[in-house]
Amino acid sequence: MVAPYLLTTHQKPPIFTADQGGANSKFFDHLHEEKHFFVIRVSDFFSTSKVRTLNRHKTWGTPNPLTSILKDESAYIRKGQNRTKNRYKLVTFLDSKQNHIRIATNVRDVPPEIIAHVYKLRWQIELFFRWIKQNLEIDHLFGRSENAVYGQVFGTLIAYVLLRWLYNDTETKWRLFASPNFLAFTRKFVYQTLPVEVRSEIQWFFLQGIGLSSKEEINKLVNNV
Repeated sequence: MVAPYLLTTHQKPPIFTADQGGANSKFFDHLHEEKHFFVIRVSDFFSTSKVRTLNRHKTWGTPNPLTSILKDESAYIRKGQNRTKNRYKLVTFLDSKQNHIRIATNVRDVPPEIIAHVYKLRWQIELFFRWIKQNLEIDHLFGRSENAVYGQVFGTLIAYVLLRWLYNDTETKWRLFASPNFLAFTRKFVYQTLPVEVRSEIQWFFLQGIGLSSKEEINKLVNNV
């Protein structure tokens, strides 16, 4: 789990966000006592006690009727025999698929819409990591230092962008002769097993890139070599 590592670093995260897997009654109290702000989803397995409906602060203005906020409460949170020592804010809202999402947080002096927004921002990070796994195929890290991780990720990302650019700019030329998708194109490019039609179009693409615009110019260059 990444949370213990984050909490032992010198630079504390401003707001710790996590999905249901990071929800734990004792962990809530630990974060709060260590003065960490958190926004964490809690599942239906968590129960609440001494629930209070929170009054909307007048400085927050009138809630937008189009927002998906269903509840803004405070309560003790329990799972099994473990109950939090402190009361926490609980915000319940609907996601884009109309699922009920319940968030526990110790960030109190903000509207519930902000809490929901912070949790939704976490999904953008999840989607980014999913994209990395699916497209960059980074199965393991070569090093654990910050420079090693950044170097591997950015190096792989640069290679991906160049290959995607090459694929997109040549695909229409060889699509009638071969039909590898981008993943197959990448693997065959690395292992040098692309069909001859594809390789010839790639060669022509690079020759045009250095200013050769006709076959006569190419033949002249070849004859002078």
